Amino acid sequence: MGLKRKHRNIDKEKVNYPILEIPLKLDINYPNLNLTEQDKLNIVNNLKGKLGRAILRVDTNEIITTVSDDYKTINHVDMFNNVEETLHMSGLHFELFDINEGGKHRNRVYANYLLPSYSFDINGDVWVPFIQAYSCYDKFLSYGLLTGLYRKESESAFLIFNRALLAKRRHVRGKLELKEDMINIGRWISELGEVRRTIKNYLDKPTTE
Repeated sequence: MGLKRKHRNIDKEKVNYPILEIPLKLDINYPNLNLTEQDKLNIVNNLKGKLGRAILRVDTNEIITTVSDDYKTINHVDMFNNVEETLHMSGLHFELFDINEGGKHRNRVYANYLLPSYSFDINGDVWVPFIQAYSCYDKFLSYGLLTGLYRKESESAFLIFNRALLAKRRHVRGKLELKEDMINIGRWISELGEVRRTIKNYLDKPTTE
């Protein structure tokens, strides 16, 4: 009996849930702190820094992450719509392959876009380049693009990490800035011939007992 294929979600609305930013407060009277009244007074009078905010997923009432006060929210769907608009403007034909949630509290979303026009064959097996766009309600991954190859025969994929080609932005400006990074994606596509040769040489390399 073969492995059951994973259901692929391509509906962006499923990750278009409402969120609410709630300012965090310092509970100086929390019992486990065991502070004296003088300690509390010293903390209140000399408190430095900002407490940040919690990001609440409204439809489930889950706190999915906490962020600092300079965090600027960019909705997942806005990010993916921007990627698709940018791909259209760059003349790249693409197909949305799937959308996946990640992170401890599903505060991260990954969308994979196949580029079938740039597929290539190695020993009868079709390899399809893809772009992975990610959007995160935190400041660790923020939002950006990754590149990779999808192997049709085994339905497997791997990412290609090249820091010179990958777009990445922090959620501190409150606006998307991906359009200029499509130049790097174009460079990656121009190098696919060399990638194909490298993979073929590796697969054709004889194995030793």
